[in-house]
Amino acid sequence: MKRKFTIIIMAVLMLSMSVLTGCSLITRNWEKYYNAVVSTIIDQDKNKIEITKRDLITAYNSYGYYFEQYYGQTREEAVKSTLEQLESRKLTIRASEKMFKEKNGNDQILTDKEKAYLWKETSDALEENFMSYVNQVTGTTSKEEEEDDSAVKFNGYEKQAILNEQNQIEKVKGLDELLSDFEFDPANAKDIANPEDKKLIYDNLVKLVMSTSGNVYSKAFNEYRKALERSEEGLTSIKDKTVTALFDREIDRIYKVLYENFMIEKYSDSFKDKSTTSNVTNSKLLELYTNKVLSSYNQYVLEGDSEYENNVLSGLKDIYYFKDGQNDTKFYTVSHILFKFSDTQTEQYNKAKSDLEAGRISINVYNEKMDALYDAITPTVRAKDSTTGIYNEVEDKDLMVYERSAKALYEEIKYQVEHAGDGLTDKNQIAIAKAEKFNEFIYKYNEDPGIMNAECNYVMGVNKSQATEDDFIELADGRRYKSYSQMVSEFTLAGAELYNDGEGQIGDLSGMVMTENGIHIMMYTGECKNLFDIIVNGVNGVQVALGDGAIQTLYTERLNVCVDKTIFDKLYDELNTDNFSTFENANILVLRENCQFKRNQHNYKDLFKV
Repeated sequence: MKRKFTIIIMAVLMLSMSVLTGCSLITRNWEKYYNAVVSTIIDQDKNKIEITKRDLITAYNSYGYYFEQYYGQTREEAVKSTLEQLESRKLTIRASEKMFKEKNGNDQILTDKEKAYLWKETSDALEENFMSYVNQVTGTTSKEEEEDDSAVKFNGYEKQAILNEQNQIEKVKGLDELLSDFEFDPANAKDIANPEDKKLIYDNLVKLVMSTSGNVYSKAFNEYRKALERSEEGLTSIKDKTVTALFDREIDRIYKVLYENFMIEKYSDSFKDKSTTSNVTNSKLLELYTNKVLSSYNQYVLEGDSEYENNVLSGLKDIYYFKDGQNDTKFYTVSHILFKFSDTQTEQYNKAKSDLEAGRISINVYNEKMDALYDAITPTVRAKDSTTGIYNEVEDKDLMVYERSAKALYEEIKYQVEHAGDGLTDKNQIAIAKAEKFNEFIYKYNEDPGIMNAECNYVMGVNKSQATEDDFIELADGRRYKSYSQMVSEFTLAGAELYNDGEGQIGDLSGMVMTENGIHIMMYTGECKNLFDIIVNGVNGVQVALGDGAIQTLYTERLNVCVDKTIFDKLYDELNTDNFSTFENANILVLRENCQFKRNQHNYKDLFKV
């Protein structure tokens, strides 16, 4: 939860450096300026909620600017939209506090576990903010920025439903509470309302600053302190200017943001349906699948859409029927790992090609240059962080011996994949074990982002019957195909070899495929096929509905054999539309409906200036 709050927390530090730079905020009474009330809400219980200009500026810097930058609103419209959302936010927090205080016997809003959780989140956020100043001082990027640039994560698929032993669909039960992964020790509970616990947050920061030799952390601490002082310039009501008091107020600001976000999320979660009963039935799911197959059949067979082959090659997202005539293209999928050329190697590759075509070098010299280039490729190697699930690049000193050479790494991957199914007897389970092992290596070594977390792998096709002489490619053993692919020719040829006249087995690997991009290791991941011919063939011209037995096939048939997401999952997710966002919007309207709003535009109209 901490990650989603970081931007808001950091925005609190920049109140006097607002992105609303056209406001001409010069020589003002800052106390009066920031504390000016821009909106007053009288709720249904006659309680008064006031929103200050400080609240509005902070909200704009945190999320309101999206209205202007991404939704085309004017500055005035964006500020007004921000204020409206801020009003709804305050009302939701108030409703949440009322609800959970009643649930806790009108004793307290937060449980002891929740108080401890927010204490830890506040402590962690203060440390995160401090580390951002350390990065500024050292000129390095933060861990999050590094992850954005180079790290990857295997997202997999979180199943939303299962088939039970009675072949009925059940929803996967969600978490019973927001803090199910938070380890709470009642004997060591913390509460920021306790002065000693609150002071401990600051003390821990000081210990961190003092824990490192040199002056980097001390300098970062001073930069943080200066930023906090700037954020409070002109606030005459603040009398205690000591460093301890300064950070005490910073802790309060951070806690407020975390508390408010937590109360909103808790309120939202309380309305979600956590039962396991699903309104999606087998018949609904099978009917949807049947309709999708018939739609593809009508479009590409009965109506004869000429874009059939291009559409299939572009991806299987909306393709549910494949032509299966003798002269029709046979489509199949492949996955791959790319050891990519560096920019310098790409330039050398292109120059060698150009020199060969211009006659400046012989074919023998060209081949020598190519061999040297491919031998020089250094694979990118990542290791998985067991806590975050993120794969971060490994430093050279930590590489395994076989990871220092593309050829050696290929042999290691080949060995691991070929033995992934050892001990299994079921043919399908062996194939899946090989594919899943290959998928692990994709996140460790691959440099083609298009294959990561893909719902379906790359699609290719072959057809021996309908082709002109110019259309053919020829395999090493003399077999000739007309091959359909959006890939480079070497990749296309290797794919046709893996297909092997339809005899290819899931898990089969190519050799090292050399292309203009670098070295590829390809895996055959299966032929595109129709699961139930009866849908389009029918019986005596009458459409036949799929029986309950078909649900098991859809439940096990993976969209991408490397990842455990099936046709059943895709169809279920489409049928199980989440109406909760609609409910939330309606609930906000109810909360606003019984309130009185008084906006003081005079106190914020200067923010309209660009």
